[in-house]
Amino acid sequence: MYSSIQKWLLRSTLAVSIALLGSLLYRTPWFQELEYRGLDLMFFLRGEEAPPEDIILIAIDEESYNTLQVPMHKPWPRELHAQLLERLARAGAERVIFDVIFGGPSGDQETDQRLASAFGLLPTVIGVEVAPVAGEVEREEVYLPYQSFQKTVGELSIVKKRTDKRHIRRFTPEFTDPASGIRYRSLAQAGANLRAGSPLPDENDLIWFYGPSRTIKTYSYSDALDEEFFLDEEFTGKTIFIGLALQTDTGPAQKDAFLTPFTSRGDTFGVEIHATAALNLLHSQWLQRFPFSTEALYYGIATMLIALALFALPPGYGLLLLIATIFGWSSFAYFSFTREMTFVPGITLTAIIAPVIYLIATVLSYLLARKRQRQTERAFSHYLTPEMAKEVSQNPDALNLGGETITATALFTDIADFTNISESMDAEEVVRMLNEYFSEVMDAIFETRGTLIKFIGDAVFALWGAPVPILDHEAQTVATAIKIRERVVAFNEIGKYPKLHTRFGIHSGPMVVGNLGSQRRFDYTAIGDSVNLAARLEGLNKYFGTEILISETVANKLSDAFPLCLIGKVAVKGKSQAVSISTVVPTEVSEDDRKLWEFALREFYARNWDECSDGFHALTERKSFFDTAAHLYLQQISIRRDSETSDWDGEITFDSK
Repeated sequence: MYSSIQKWLLRSTLAVSIALLGSLLYRTPWFQELEYRGLDLMFFLRGEEAPPEDIILIAIDEESYNTLQVPMHKPWPRELHAQLLERLARAGAERVIFDVIFGGPSGDQETDQRLASAFGLLPTVIGVEVAPVAGEVEREEVYLPYQSFQKTVGELSIVKKRTDKRHIRRFTPEFTDPASGIRYRSLAQAGANLRAGSPLPDENDLIWFYGPSRTIKTYSYSDALDEEFFLDEEFTGKTIFIGLALQTDTGPAQKDAFLTPFTSRGDTFGVEIHATAALNLLHSQWLQRFPFSTEALYYGIATMLIALALFALPPGYGLLLLIATIFGWSSFAYFSFTREMTFVPGITLTAIIAPVIYLIATVLSYLLARKRQRQTERAFSHYLTPEMAKEVSQNPDALNLGGETITATALFTDIADFTNISESMDAEEVVRMLNEYFSEVMDAIFETRGTLIKFIGDAVFALWGAPVPILDHEAQTVATAIKIRERVVAFNEIGKYPKLHTRFGIHSGPMVVGNLGSQRRFDYTAIGDSVNLAARLEGLNKYFGTEILISETVANKLSDAFPLCLIGKVAVKGKSQAVSISTVVPTEVSEDDRKLWEFALREFYARNWDECSDGFHALTERKSFFDTAAHLYLQQISIRRDSETSDWDGEITFDSK
């Protein structure tokens, strides 16, 4: 059985171990991907929101290829780029960002020259790519655009680093070319064109997506060229992002689409992601996230606290805590997301780690409960029937030190004249006799759902009503005494051992019942005045010549099925008030003897000394069941006849235990 300290140490060790494991798992790509899936769900629940109108997209899409009759297997004509730039310059566009790579000459020098001139008409940004050096994964280099274009564009910016990941969430960072030392901003930074010192997202911060593809105002390239279709005012003062928006891969016109939180409604094109990031920067509304090390620390602490709580609570309350944790995190995370634009990870904790902890806690609770139940069952099997022991073992506190005050019925038995009997026998024979005798007694006790508290030499202490409640515990106790008496008669008829006569004392009342002792050794027992009185009544049998003595409290609870007879009132040591006691009259006692006894006892209480004396003398002459008791009362008559006191109520006083 585990002590409280051992349980605390076990729970703490498990909680810390799980917290460390949780922190390690949190750092894995798999867990991070799950956290991002949780973030995608928050975007989905938030839904689409209107983006700022500072930026317009011009998409090189299938419609533009068809309208402008550009073959899909050829690069987009640079002449069209020049025409578009000239139109945007006339319209008063503020800035143009190309998510397009202009790698080298087109083969048409005149067209290249026209485009180079168009780049100079207004602030224009074109992209450069960064990729690993062939054969050197550790080292990266910048692939610059055509030399003529570099001279006329406003800025060269990083399009993106080549990656196998299709799910874009973070901002493309700045890049410094290790060869030249030149620092390149990302397309988003160039598009926002922030002043020096403006706040920028941290490495861990995320893009705040406004919605699915085409959420930002988007025009087809062919429509943007059509001055009759669009007025110049559409582009005045706007930052224009230009890039591919194709649904399929066809030749040089490669599909440039990525997964975002709104992918369920279609992929988002790379140029849209750059434009979204630029709007985030312009309006300082990106999704903030704590440093990864801080998240891992908080994740571990939260895991440990949840584990400690779940290990300490019963499974039912643990389930409520688990549900509360899930709803609590969900509410807090979504509030932080929508109101504070802060990402609070934790879906892996609430959806995976916490349920696993709850499962472990439930299994541990079950195993510990089963172990404790088996220990309780084994402990109480010494006192109870296997069925009752199993019933008691369902109570998790059954083996705790301490007691409770209940009303139960105690029974004490003793073998009459056992000292003389044992002196006439060998010690081993005495042991064999007692073992067989106790087996008979124990079987009778268990038949009526009694609790065998202990053997005391040749005596037995038993209880009814604890630890398993019994409604008619008084009747069951008396019935057991009668059964034991019958079993002892049968035991004597075998003739194997000297004849035994068992005496019983029975009383019912409040008593303290429970495990008493120390943490290292304790016994299930009962203590109190009620227990002491039952023991005293057993000892009085030798004075009255009876076998079973029961208190008035017990007698009042019995039905007429029990042949009871009032024996008298006794004042025993340790009790301030006299107690009326009765006996169970054997069936062989005649009705005349019983009526004569009742008559003599009534006259005794009435202090009619001559009449009661005649009655008791008659009983002694008959050698009846009441012979010993009649002699006792004759002695009391001789004492009381000459020393009557007004406060005497007919009780017989016994000063010895």
